[in-house]
Amino acid sequence: MLYEMKLHPGPFGRIRDGAQVIESRLNDEKRQVIKKGDHLVFALRPDYIEKVEVEVVELIHAPTFSELFAGRPSVEFGDQKPENMYEYYSKEDEAKYGVVGIKFKVV
Repeated sequence: MLYEMKLHPGPFGRIRDGAQVIESRLNDEKRQVIKKGDHLVFALRPDYIEKVEVEVVELIHAPTFSELFAGRPSVEFGDQKPENMYEYYSKEDEAKYGVVGIKFKVV
């Protein structure tokens, strides 16, 4: 399957340049359908013209962003910090859905 996700310039640039290989998200209904081998198209906000296609190579589930990040080298996340994720997601949604790290390779 092919799915599209929107990204802010920082993460988009790190993915495009190969400096980030895991995208962390809530494990909500939209992410629960993603499987290993699926393709994602990351679209750069705000105009969504520039895009990067990747293939999912691993899904890493955790209850919290802190636990997800603690289990992997920070370089895989583009040296982001788990607390940065709360700019996008609430702790209530994190508790409700859990989180997923989507490890990928650019195709």
